[in-house]
Amino acid sequence: MSAISNWIETLKEAFIREADTERSLAMAAYMKHNFSFIGLAAPLRKKIQSQHFESGKEVLDTHWRETVKLLWEEDAREFQYTAMDLLLKYKRKLESIDIHLLEELIRSKSWWDSVDFLAGTMVGLYFRKYPDERNLRIQSWDASQNMWLQRSILIFQLRYKDDTDVALLFDYCHQYAASKEFFIRKAIGWALRELAKTQKEKVICFVNETNLSGLSKREALKHIRQKISF
Repeated sequence: MSAISNWIETLKEAFIREADTERSLAMAAYMKHNFSFIGLAAPLRKKIQSQHFESGKEVLDTHWRETVKLLWEEDAREFQYTAMDLLLKYKRKLESIDIHLLEELIRSKSWWDSVDFLAGTMVGLYFRKYPDERNLRIQSWDASQNMWLQRSILIFQLRYKDDTDVALLFDYCHQYAASKEFFIRKAIGWALRELAKTQKEKVICFVNETNLSGLSKREALKHIRQKISF
C-alpha cells in the first residue's frame, strides 16, 4: 500500500469510528440523496482531519494533488469535503497546470456544496495568480454546455470586490439570463448581489435593463432596499 493510500485508510478508520447513522441519513436527505454520508458534523470532521493533516504532513506536502484525487473517489461526501480543505491548505502551491485538476473536480460528483467552493474560492484564487489562463478557460467552459462549469464562470469572482471584471460578469449574466437551470439563475443573482456590495448603482442599472428571471432579480437586489422598477 502506498503512503497516500495508507494515510487515506487511516483517516477513513478515524471517520468511521465517529459514524452517526441518524445524522448521516439527515445529511443525505439535505443533499437530495445525491451522496452518502458517514454522519460527521463539520467541526468534528475538521478536528479529525486536522490531526491527520499534521501527522501526514511529509506525505501531503509532496503528494497533495494525488491525495485530493483519491479522496474525491471515495463514496462518502465527507471525503470530498476533506479534499477541498486540503486544496485550501495548499492553495499557495497552485501551478498553472492545476486548472485541469480544478475543472476535473467541478465536473465530478457535482453539486452546489463542492462547486461553490471550487469555483468561488479555488478558481478565483487561480485566475488571480494566472490571469492569462482566464479567458481561454472560460470560453471552453461556456462552450462545454456543462451547467456546473457555466455556474463557475458566474461565481469565480465572488471575492474580488473592486477587482471584479464587471464587463465580463455582465456579459455572462446577460448570456445566461434565459437559462431554465435553477443553479444558473441563482448564481446570476448571487454574483450580482456580491458585486452590489461595492458597485451598487451598476448592479441596479444592469438589473433594470436586463431581462433576468425573477429569481435572479430577487437574489441580486436582496440587500438593496431602494425601490427598483422591474
